[in-house]
Amino acid sequence: MSESERETAGAVRSAHVAHFIPADWSAIAPRISGALERIDRALGELQLLIIVPDSTGAVALSRELRGLDAAEGVTVLPATSAARAERLLKDTAVHVVIGSVHTLADLLRASAIKLAGVQAVVFAAADEYDAASDDLALVMAEVPKTGARLLTATSATSAVEEVLERYMHKARRMSAAGPVDAAAAPAPAATVYARTVTADAPLAPLGELLDEMDPPSTAILAADARFAVAARAAIDGLGYTADSALIALVDGPVAPNTALVVFAGIPTAATLAATAQAAPGRMVALVTARQRASLERLPGITVLPWERSRAARDARVREDAMRALIRTTLAAGIPTREVLALEPLLTDFDGLAVAAAALRLYEAEKARADAVPTPRTAPGRAEGVNDSRPPRESAPSDRPRFDREARDAKPRDRSESGPPRKFDRDRSESGPPRKFDRDSGPPRKFGRDAGPPRERTFGGEARPPRERTFGGEARPPRKFGPDGAPAQRGGFKSGGFKSGARDDRPARGGSASGPRPFTRGPRKDDGGRPPRKTK
Repeated sequence: MSESERETAGAVRSAHVAHFIPADWSAIAPRISGALERIDRALGELQLLIIVPDSTGAVALSRELRGLDAAEGVTVLPATSAARAERLLKDTAVHVVIGSVHTLADLLRASAIKLAGVQAVVFAAADEYDAASDDLALVMAEVPKTGARLLTATSATSAVEEVLERYMHKARRMSAAGPVDAAAAPAPAATVYARTVTADAPLAPLGELLDEMDPPSTAILAADARFAVAARAAIDGLGYTADSALIALVDGPVAPNTALVVFAGIPTAATLAATAQAAPGRMVALVTARQRASLERLPGITVLPWERSRAARDARVREDAMRALIRTTLAAGIPTREVLALEPLLTDFDGLAVAAAALRLYEAEKARADAVPTPRTAPGRAEGVNDSRPPRESAPSDRPRFDREARDAKPRDRSESGPPRKFDRDRSESGPPRKFDRDSGPPRKFGRDAGPPRERTFGGEARPPRERTFGGEARPPRKFGPDGAPAQRGGFKSGGFKSGARDDRPARGGSASGPRPFTRGPRKDDGGRPPRKTK
């Protein structure tokens, strides 16, 4: 792999170097080998600090560094969490610490690491974390200013330029993409299908790809020696021999009109251009999610996702949404109650199998809930009330509306309204009289003329008049007055109106011996006439 070096304008040669290479840990690790060689194995202190975007990158880069010859005798610690790293730092002398910005800042706050002896700092994949973070400023404030600094990134983004300006002023810029001949450049119509893989198993989808396409000829191009070893193991595992004409592991030009070309890792621009000139049937790149962005930046190609079918693509979208939901739940905090409920199952089953069973139960319950129809509830009605009446149709807008004012303003002429109705006032022409008129029959009888009283019967037999009794004894008729005479109104007492005549005071208009004469006094309107006397 050829590298072209470009120094910053007006800058002298500096110890700070920025490498713009694909986001591949296997390609980043060789750039750090020089810093590993300068580590003093006899000193049991931290001498190299590597900053990565996340804990996954820390583990992947640590694995790549351990495979280098320059890392012999060097202790490398991937700090995936501050608590675990603090415990390991107390027990072991560490030369290299790899961790994210936030993890390293937590270790500094806990005084778990000391950066006074750090000789070099590496910003690995600097375009994937925040350059203006307060945690990054805290870490860099503790690093000695005399140490060398190395940066790797896919491209010079604004975040990368900010890191270069703050912590790597006048750094040399190195590019891994060598000059590409214009004649060998791929045509714009060249298409590469990207299949996302994991860093631990980069060739795992190879068998699925061959089963789906069943190509008559296949060529595999490995990005480096590590991918070449993994590709040879995958080919042997699928049953192909070393001299098979159906599949071949090549490190040079591809035979023209090859049915399928598989890139194990990110190819260089020159390799991709030469392969496109051979006019293969289809080109598929097996890359990680981090490497796909670098693949899309290669000139002259179009990157499309590789899927088996539309159904598989839809299923993958649903699975991605499910995984995103699970990641969100885990990021919010560990569900303690659920962990305590499932922890006894780990003694008999694998943790992934327990999670898969829980996911199957969740999907079955969700499917059962989606199958139950939701009743439609009209607005203003109680929940659960079934209203089976059909909806009321609204009147069409073009129907003429009844104008009551116009009807009242128009004079009515009964002579033109048709034949007379039966209930008009002219009874001579309206037919025979109705039965409920006065002359429709004999008059009804009321009061004394109604006839003898109706006998009281019960069960078909006549009943005698009922006697008024009280307490089982017959009561005599009530008497009014001393000798049965009607009582006179005498006034209201606490016991009510008392019966009997009252002679203790004269009646109105007279006395007990006779009527009292009544005379009227003079009035103003008499006019001098004598008062009128009454008899």
